Amino acid sequence: MTAALGGDVRWCPNGREVGVAHRIHATEAGRDHDMLRGKAPAYDAICVHEDEVAELPNGGTILASNHKCRVQAAEVRDGSRRFWGVQYHPEFELATVAAIIETHAKQLVNEGFARSEHELAAVISDYRALTADP
Repeated sequence: MTAALGGDVRWCPNGREVGVAHRIHATEAGRDHDMLRGKAPAYDAICVHEDEVAELPNGGTILASNHKCRVQAAEVRDGSRRFWGVQYHPEFELATVAAIIETHAKQLVNEGFARSEHELAAVISDYRALTADP
């Protein structure tokens, strides 16, 4: 949506986030924003991404960030229109993330997410078990 509204998206120079985005925190603008109301000062969220918002479109405001990705949540205003977006995936179940990790296992081991595909298989198994019994 950022690109469609005139912003810029790029490969994340800090590398991909897979599984859980840790310690997402609201910016000053995000602290009282409706989208983040009720969130803890720092929270984790399911995520899978290797791209990030490099530049928001005109009217854009960063609402949340973490150490890996400067724009974890944002709002773009254009007159009376408002768009809210997040980098993470609240719509995903952990089983979805498990399937994505399984599909990219070799690449994720090469990128250092695990020491071996066997180790990564344990993570996949845990994600599937948590989906079945949270």
